[in-house]
Amino acid sequence: MSSWPRVVLLGDSITQYSLQPNGWGTYVAQQVQRKCDLINRGFSGYNTDNIVQFLSKLVDAKLVQNVAFVTIFLGANDSVLPGSYSNQHVPVDRFETNLFKIVEHFKSLGVSSDKIILIAPPPVEAELRAKHMMEKGNGSVCDRSNDTSIEYAKACVKVANSKKCRVIDLFTLMINKHLPTYLNDGLHFSDEGNSLLASELSTHVEELTKELEMNLPDWKDLCGVE
Repeated sequence: MSSWPRVVLLGDSITQYSLQPNGWGTYVAQQVQRKCDLINRGFSGYNTDNIVQFLSKLVDAKLVQNVAFVTIFLGANDSVLPGSYSNQHVPVDRFETNLFKIVEHFKSLGVSSDKIILIAPPPVEAELRAKHMMEKGNGSVCDRSNDTSIEYAKACVKVANSKKCRVIDLFTLMINKHLPTYLNDGLHFSDEGNSLLASELSTHVEELTKELEMNLPDWKDLCGVE
C-alpha cells in the first residue's frame, strides 16, 4: 500500500488551502482516488526564496520515488510590490532562477519534465485585496499590481517552456474575467476560482494517470455481485 503512486502539490497558501472544501486540490484528489496518494506541500506566505531554502527537506528522493505528477504553483508572494509590509518581494529575475532550481531539483530526483505542471500566479483584484488588507490592519493600499504580476506569470511560462514542462497560464486565463467572482479576497480563490483551475488541470491529470490501475478489487467482485 505504501508504494502507491503519489501526486505532490508544491506551493504557497493557494496550494495549502487547496484541500479545504471545494478547493482545487480536492478536485485533483477525487480524480486520482484509489490510484494515487496526494501529498500537499503548500506553505502559506512562502515565496520561491523560502521554498529553495528548504527544498531538500520539502522534496526528497523517497517522496517522489513513484510519482505520477507534481504541481509547482508559486509567484503570488514573490510578486508583492517592493517595500510592502510583508517583505515577501522577490525580484522577477531571481524568481525565474528559483523556479529553474525547483524544477531541476525534481528532475535530479528522477521526475521527468512531462510529469511537472507549472502553474503561473493569478491576477490580483486590487479593490478586494486593499479591502482585505485594511480589515487585517495591514494598510489600505493593495500590495500587488497586475502590471507586475504579469511579469511573474510570463517568467513561469518561460521556465516551463525551456524545461519542457507542462504549464497552466492562470494569469492569462483569469485576467479578462470578472475577478471578484474568482478571487474572494483579491488574491485567494473562491469556489469558482478553484473550479476554474481544477478544470484546467483535469486534462493533464487524466493524461498522466490514465494508465494507472485502480488499487484493490472492486467490492462487487469481492462480494460476488453481478
